[in-house]
Amino acid sequence: MTSKIIIALSLLFINSLDAAHTNKTENILSFKISFHHFNLGYLKAIQLVSDNTNTFSIHGKAEGDLFFKKIVSENNIYSVFEKGELISSNALFIRNGKTLSNTRTTLQKGAYVVSTIEKKNQLVNHSIYFTVGRMYFQEPKDVEFIYSEAWGKDLQLSRKNNTYSFTIPDGTVCIFKYQNGILQEMISKTMIGDIKFTKI
Repeated sequence: MTSKIIIALSLLFINSLDAAHTNKTENILSFKISFHHFNLGYLKAIQLVSDNTNTFSIHGKAEGDLFFKKIVSENNIYSVFEKGELISSNALFIRNGKTLSNTRTTLQKGAYVVSTIEKKNQLVNHSIYFTVGRMYFQEPKDVEFIYSEAWGKDLQLSRKNNTYSFTIPDGTVCIFKYQNGILQEMISKTMIGDIKFTKI
């Protein structure tokens, strides 16, 4: 239910931008999620560019069996940029109907206020121009750190040719592979194996 509310709010916001602006561009990317050649689900990424506003909406859903137990996971990221700077973001992760993380980042009076389930009103005192959600549509050339909407913190970015990687706090290594500036594949190297997100 919570994920449906987030998606509905995202669509409502995008529709409000459509009504307010005439110069807009929408980009959509779709990925299949697989684990050891088993299809687990999908991920859809939407970018809406309207005047000085750039909006990213990411929604993924995967289903599979782990140790004879069915797992249904949903991941939602929603970010809004104005003139290239992050204004707000919300990241929600749900497993089997239970909210495991819900992180909100909001720019207020020159600083970002970050709230998670565990901690409220943490501060980030520098401008944010590149996030994980933005990586779906823009290759992060010459970027050393990216901001994770889900974790509410900066992550160091490594690059080899057109492949980029970063490690999130739980130890998972995330790899983004680009071709001609377009994201082709993501790999999450987890404790149980590699989860692949392949562009379709």
